[in-house]
Amino acid sequence: DAHFGKIIRSISGSTRASIIKIDRKLLFDAITKKNIDTVIYLVVIAIEQGVSAKASYLEFDKQKKTYKQTTDTAVKSLELKEYEFFKSCVSNHLYNASIKLAPEIITSKSNLERAGARTVTMSGSGSSVVGIFFDKKERDNAYKKLAPLYGENVIKAQTI
Repeated sequence: DAHFGKIIRSISGSTRASIIKIDRKLLFDAITKKNIDTVIYLVVIAIEQGVSAKASYLEFDKQKKTYKQTTDTAVKSLELKEYEFFKSCVSNHLYNASIKLAPEIITSKSNLERAGARTVTMSGSGSSVVGIFFDKKERDNAYKKLAPLYGENVIKAQTI
C-alpha cells in the first residue's frame, strides 16, 4: 500500500492538472487544456485579518462537513455558456469554517452581492472574497461602489 501525501488540485484559467505525491515521488495527470471563450470578470476583496489554512481545516474537521467536487461541472457549464448553472458550481468547502474565524468574510460577501456580483466565493481559507461577473461594465460598476469602502484592499481582474 502506497501512502498518499498531499493531493493538490488546481484550476488556472482553462488548464486543469492534478499532482499527487506518493512516497516522495510526484505523479502528474495529463493536463487538459479547455478552449473556453468565456471571460470571467472579478472583483477581489482582500480580507484584512485572513484565516490560516491550518485553523480553517481544523474548524472544518470539527464541523464534520463534506463537500462535492464540482470543477468538471463548472468547466462544462462555461463551455455551454450556462452561467446560471455555473453559479451553483462555485463554492468553497472551507467557507463555513472560515467565517467562524473571520466574520468580515460575510460582510465582504454581502457587499459584493449588493454591488451586483452574479455569484461570490472565497479564495482558499479566506484571504480574499471574489465576486464573479460575466459583464465588464457590471464588474466596473461594482468596483466603483466598493473602492471607497475597501481602498487598496479591492482590485478588479479578469481571466485571460
